[in-house]
Parts: sequence; C-alpha cells; structure tokens
Amino acid sequence: MKDLTSATIEIITSCNFKCPHCYLDNKTSLGLNVNEWKNVITKLMLKGCRKLIITGGEPLLYKDFISLYTFIHQQGIDISLFTNASLMTEKHFELFGKYPPSSVSVSIYGKDNRELRSFSKNKRASLHRIMSNISRLEQLGITIYKGLTLCKSISVSSSDLAFFSENKIEINTYLIPSLNYQNNLEERLEPNEIVKIENDLAMERKIKDGNIPMDNLDYFKKCSGGYSSLFVDQFGRASICAVYRKKQYNIIDGNINDVWAELNSISEHFHKIYYDSKCGQCVLNAACRNCPAYMDLEHGGYKNKYLCDLANARINNG
Repeated sequence: MKDLTSATIEIITSCNFKCPHCYLDNKTSLGLNVNEWKNVITKLMLKGCRKLIITGGEPLLYKDFISLYTFIHQQGIDISLFTNASLMTEKHFELFGKYPPSSVSVSIYGKDNRELRSFSKNKRASLHRIMSNISRLEQLGITIYKGLTLCKSISVSSSDLAFFSENKIEINTYLIPSLNYQNNLEERLEPNEIVKIENDLAMERKIKDGNIPMDNLDYFKKCSGGYSSLFVDQFGRASICAVYRKKQYNIIDGNINDVWAELNSISEHFHKIYYDSKCGQCVLNAACRNCPAYMDLEHGGYKNKYLCDLANARINNG
C-alpha cells in the first residue's frame, strides 16, 4: 500500500458566489470546527501527508480560516489554496506574507464586471478587485494559477484571446456534473462548441494518440485518489476524491489506517474497472480526462459519452 502524500480538505461548501455551473448541490456553512479540523490534519500527517489543498465553497468564508491555515502551515505542510479571491482583506495578505502558500488557484467568472456579476449572482462582485488581490499575492512571491471553465453563460471567442493571454488564464473545458442532481448541465457546451473555441484561441490540444496500459503508473497521475491522495468533506468524511462520494469514511471517529486501507481498496477496484471498460483500451486515453469517478457521476455506470465525443471531436478537427 502506497503512503498518503497529499489531501484536499473542503472546509466549507457555502460561497458568496452562486455560479450556475458549480458541481456542489447542497451548500452550507455547517461542518467541523477548527479543533476538529486540527484533529483531521494530525491524523493525515500520521499517514505521511505533507501536501494539502484547502478548498470550498469559498474557504475564506470559514470563520476560523486564519487559525486553521496558520496551524496547517506551522506543521510544515505545503498548502495550495483554491479561492475566488473576492473576499481577501489586509488580514489575509498579512497571513500569506508570514505563512505563504505554495500556490493559490483562482477561478475567473467573466471578462468584465457585467459578466462576472451576472454569472456569480453577486451584484457587488468586482473583477478589478479580484485582479488587484491577485496582484497583491503575486507581489508576495506566491505562485498564482488562474482558470476559467467554459460555460454557455460566459461567451468566449477569438476576440478574447488577448484577455486570456495577458492575464495568463487557463481554460478548463470539462464542466463536471453536479454531485446529486446534474442541475448544472444546461451550462455545458457541446463538444463541437468546445473544439471551435479551442481553435479560435489556438489552444493546445489535450488529446494525443497512444493509450496507457494497465501496468503503467502514469494512470495514477490521472487519478491518485485512494492511491496517494484523498479528499475530506466539511463533515470530516474521507473519500478517494471530491467527485466520488458514494463511499465515505469518518476520519474524526475512525482509525486513519483503516480509512486509508478502505480508500486504497476503492482505488484498486476503480483501476480494474477502468481497464475492463472501453477506456482502458482506447488509443486516446493517455490524455483524456475520463476516470471511473467521472463515469459514475455522468451516467451512474462506467461510461462517459460526453468525454468520448469530445476526444473524437478533437481528433477529427485537429
């Protein structure tokens, strides 16, 4: 069994933005208190975890964020923060100046205030403030990753190339279905629409010929869940990843060794399922994002027609 090296903690699911593409259905401020989270972190460290992603919801809404973040950093853990960067204050900049994260990933939801406010359902949202906060973080020497997920409500065309290039914004082409109800799929673009945008923006293709055989460890670069990483939701329930939550285990009350063994077993099961399916033999699987967790979320089974169609559309229009 491989050691646990990294984890993602979802410290809160509530958010100041109400984006229609979000995969979280039931958002709430309820969850573990800061001492319970410290207990979780301590248990993760006992299994070897030294890298942690802090996410939400919007993690800065967690009432004890500064205390929890400080504790994690003081344990010598490498921190990556996922945020919309709209709520940062001087206290946060002081915190990150003293205890810098290794990186901050910021989701961008529009090219101007009109688009941002319409998409986020937040009339006070300011793209200028978000970009200013990002600049402040960069001045502290923090690595920033900016990304935008393609959606129907955010128009993207060749005329936007300068905006994405100048601001170094990566484009995510896969809109994940919401966890329980798939009530966000009206925002998803069709594969041919995505390919057109990729062509308009001269984006590098994410698909190439050549498959990953079952004994190739590169598979675990695609899916490290339960193999070298895990996910913990706001109630302290561990799963192999944020997408697959059908089997969760309580870290607060449970033995971390037993929890990790269960997650490792799920990973092995998923590994076999992947290679027993058409994906395992597909010549496009080396760069395709599909995995058993996505398959299950898409159809409740082990197929993902959407990503298959996208992969083929890229090949046919490459």
